[in-house]
Order: sequence, then C-alpha cells, then structure tokens
Amino acid sequence: MVAGPGAPAADLFVLASHRDPNPLVISQARAAGCPIIASDADGIPQALDGGRAAVLFAVGDVGALAASIGSLLDDPDLRRSWREAAAEGLDRYRVERVVNDVMDVYRD
Repeated sequence: MVAGPGAPAADLFVLASHRDPNPLVISQARAAGCPIIASDADGIPQALDGGRAAVLFAVGDVGALAASIGSLLDDPDLRRSWREAAAEGLDRYRVERVVNDVMDVYRD
C-alpha cells in the first residue's frame, strides 16, 4: 500500500502477544487509524473494548491469526469497518482526560 495524505501508513496492525498486561501500542495503533488484529492475552481485550475495536484471536491459535490476516488483507470494506471501530472511543485515552481524572481523585 502506498500511503497518501491522510491515509493510514499500514493496511493493518497485528499484536500476537502471549502475555501483555497493558499494551500502550494498542492505543497508538488505534490513533494511527489501523484496523487491528490482536490476541486475547491479558489486558489486550480490555484495551480493545472487549473485541468491539479489533479482531481478537485466542493466544497461540496460529490458524485463527492467519485467517484473520488473510480476511482483512483481502477485503478493503472489512478493513474500513475495523478501522472505524478502532477509532471509536479514543477520547478516553487522551492525556488531558487522564490528567483530569487523576486530578478529580485528588480533589475528592
């Protein structure tokens, strides 16, 4: 894929971790506008809204991972729908929101 202005720099993002309690890279991939395929390890599903923001596969299920990659690479409409799903709800990851939430705790 050749990225033009405003186009994502990647067709998709894959995170095939066996363990990952709090993957920062998920919010970065979401903000970059990538459709995401990720394992269901540790905190990954939580970072992906329980699977609403990405295609999840069971840790170690290489067949499911390969099938998911193939499906998204073969179908631009499917990629677009997962890209849109990944972009939803990103406000809660913004630094300003996190800072305000922490400050509210200290004020209380």
